[in-house]
Amino acid sequence: MNRMPRRRFLLAASALAAAPLAGAGANAKRPLRIVWLSAGEPASHQVYADAFRSGLRELGYQEGQNVTIDYRWRGETIKTYRWMASDIVDEKPDVIVVTCEITARAAMGATDTIPIVMAASTDPVAHGLVKSLARPGRNLTGLSLNEIDVVAKRVELLREVVPKLQRLGAIMPADEPISKVELERLEQLTRASQLQLVSYRVPGDDFDAAFVAMRKAGVQGILDYSALSVTFPYQREFTSHAIESRIPVSYSLREMVEAGGLMSYGPVARALFHRAAYYVDRIAKGATPGELPIEQPTRFELAINLKTARAIDVAIPPALRLSADVVIA
Repeated sequence: MNRMPRRRFLLAASALAAAPLAGAGANAKRPLRIVWLSAGEPASHQVYADAFRSGLRELGYQEGQNVTIDYRWRGETIKTYRWMASDIVDEKPDVIVVTCEITARAAMGATDTIPIVMAASTDPVAHGLVKSLARPGRNLTGLSLNEIDVVAKRVELLREVVPKLQRLGAIMPADEPISKVELERLEQLTRASQLQLVSYRVPGDDFDAAFVAMRKAGVQGILDYSALSVTFPYQREFTSHAIESRIPVSYSLREMVEAGGLMSYGPVARALFHRAAYYVDRIAKGATPGELPIEQPTRFELAINLKTARAIDVAIPPALRLSADVVIA
């Protein structure tokens, strides 16, 4: 029996150790294992999960053949995000896909070796998740919603439907306080716009308390500041409270308007989740997460719900209606 020379054996072993994760290639021997960590439940996030799966299919991945996706939803368990992340890491998946700062921080706290792809983030630098967008560092990469930079546009929209807007409200999560840097930038924006900012941190999903506080403070318009991590799992609940309060709300995501919100301006979130598949594929083929630049959105859309406008007695200027990408009558 011929024996492989020691030098050739060591070279072969090194090549195997350096081989990329199993992906779309024809010679893949085992499926790429992805775990998806998200707030909410499948019903509230299905559109994004579908966009991600579509992106994978376009890159040659077929579930049950060369990729498996295990979904972990915060709304289906009493476990904390950190607890869920620890359970995921124990299973040693190839990639963890997270959907907001809360899930990203939990995953990064549980592992510094398993690659993490962030499908959406309002501002990963301000939240201290990465060093920079160009070179994230560590084991995290993905996409950013570029939230703070589009807030100014959403304030303009509120001013068009509330011409005498003076007091602006912002609703944010209590369990994941907005970073100091991000809050300072929001305060700077409102000061420059000669507006008074009233912020409220939501305890869990107690949106009734949030809107009661906003009414007492005399708020005339509200920014739904971080939709994916705060209101999105509770779309109908949040928009119903907003309609009952009769306070116009400017949202980040079109999906909130489809759920009854007044109007939104922001990136096409579904496109970001679709693009997240590209990052998974790059990592599966050997790329280092911390060296993959975080992308920012290039497509933005304005959505208006005329039915809600009538319900809260808000007039939508004709020019604004004509400029909308989506109008719900």
